[in-house]
Amino acid sequence: MMIAKRTTQCILKWLAKAHIAKTKPYVIVIAGTTRRAWIKEAVERALLERNTLVRSNKKHFNAELGLPLSILGLPSGEGDVREWIKVLWHAFKMAADFRKKTIGRERIEHLVLELAIDSPRDMDYLLSIVKPNMVVMTTVTMVYAEQFETMDNVAREFEVLAAALPWNGILVLNADDGRIRELSHAYKGKTVTYGFAEDAQFRAVDARRTETGEEFRFEVKRKDLESYRKKINRFGKHHIYAELVREIVLDNFKAQPKDFFNRMAKGLLDRG
Repeated sequence: MMIAKRTTQCILKWLAKAHIAKTKPYVIVIAGTTRRAWIKEAVERALLERNTLVRSNKKHFNAELGLPLSILGLPSGEGDVREWIKVLWHAFKMAADFRKKTIGRERIEHLVLELAIDSPRDMDYLLSIVKPNMVVMTTVTMVYAEQFETMDNVAREFEVLAAALPWNGILVLNADDGRIRELSHAYKGKTVTYGFAEDAQFRAVDARRTETGEEFRFEVKRKDLESYRKKINRFGKHHIYAELVREIVLDNFKAQPKDFFNRMAKGLLDRG
């Protein structure tokens, strides 16, 4: 059984790499030990607001086997051998079809992937499958206490991810987590910080809970400070963090009118 799993994992890895080489999506990676799902949702929502077509990993498809499935847009075979054979067959067909427009780049123009690790060097393996163009870091906690002796060791995995960004990438860091802040030293390109910390570039101030959700003053530090009150119809600090990341994505991805009208003419705007 273990041999079959390893073989399937290896095949899916190389088919996912072939798929990425063909479609060339812009890859946004969400990483950290907590809040990944909420941040991923916020990033996806922001890109859709920019009239960009997006695909993201569903469920918990974020590790060695799930990541290739997310990239390929395929379901898991679960514990059924016949279902796994179907999955692999579909993956092979996708990789074997080299027609330029087979998988229109517009359909997966931005690929939002949540990456999860639970052992040392897991990040190296995930990066051997996909390289990020943008990375959003959340927190470092001892969720993986069984495999990592210290939180510093966990942070080193995320340092590897930050260092994998290209020169024109974007590294987004939670300014409220000391170990995440330190990751700015791992990347020399564009870095953006978010959180409640006084020096965060995208900052939440004076957060209050109302009857309908969270309210806070949103600040963006530029040449001139931008500030206004913001309300979100959800409860919890994690939703404030997600909203800050959403604003960062909106700020860095501008909608192109030509692309918008082209997609509207093709009837593609409502697809995700």
